[in-house]
Amino acid sequence: MWYNRGAIRKIALRATLTGKIFARERGKLKRKQVIPLGDYISEKEESGSPSQGERIVKIEEREKINSHRIDKLEALANAINSQNENITRLVIQLEEANRRLENQDERLCDIEKQPLIRFTSVIKAVISAVAGAVAGALISLLL
Repeated sequence: MWYNRGAIRKIALRATLTGKIFARERGKLKRKQVIPLGDYISEKEESGSPSQGERIVKIEEREKINSHRIDKLEALANAINSQNENITRLVIQLEEANRRLENQDERLCDIEKQPLIRFTSVIKAVISAVAGAVAGALISLLL
């Protein structure tokens, strides 16, 4: 049978609000005939569909399964949250370690440059001494 989905939704809404449901006949909805919801459920039980008690038992079983699943998901969410916190701490520590390495790199470059500075100052002193000796020799020859 084909039913208008919009009409069925309206019936379901009215059934939940008023406790009554409209009768159906050959796929068409009779708006004037109203059946109490209890009678509709008893008609369903007689027609071979699961009884209300069986449906409640199934719903309760499903609720237990879902509550276990939710508990597992909560534990998983807590584990993920703690991992995220640990990752955040590690990132902060790595950034600090990177800053320290940059400072040590600058200091190491300064230390490596010191022998070169000393060597250039020694060369300057030797050149100055040679230039002073040559100048002194030239002055002594001229005088």
